[in-house]
Amino acid sequence: DRIFFDAKFGILIFDWNTKKFENINPAFLKMLGYSREELEQEGIINITHPDDLKEERKIFKQLLKYQTNDLQLIKRYIHKDKSIRWCKLSYSTILNSENELAFIITLIDDITEERNMQELMREAKDAAENANKAKSLFLANMSHEIRTPMNGILGMINLLTDSNLN
Repeated sequence: DRIFFDAKFGILIFDWNTKKFENINPAFLKMLGYSREELEQEGIINITHPDDLKEERKIFKQLLKYQTNDLQLIKRYIHKDKSIRWCKLSYSTILNSENELAFIITLIDDITEERNMQELMREAKDAAENANKAKSLFLANMSHEIRTPMNGILGMINLLTDSNLN
């Protein structure tokens, strides 16, 4: 009980028979800024980013079909303040005495900061690559611009030195 309430990651326990949350730990509520009542009223589907619903449905189909304990998903939740929270979810199932699905337990790790850092690093890498391309183009153009008149000057010098020798 203490592990559930003191955990630093979110935990959802979904009762498959009643189709309601058996329990939601404080870490998950804090992660998304909702109270338990607000979350139950809003519903998980409504706070899931629309682009992630299809993938989550696939996960639930696999849970129902195989009743496996090894499914993970990275998805986005919509925080109460409308910001996006990236989360890594791990799903497990608990079967009843008849070997039927009774509960789905989801562990949720907020990876928003990690995803934002990855995005910043990708943007910095792209900017560095673009700067490198611009530098290479500049140097190629400058080399051409300097070489062309220099070739003319060198040619004139050769002509002058050849005519002075004759």
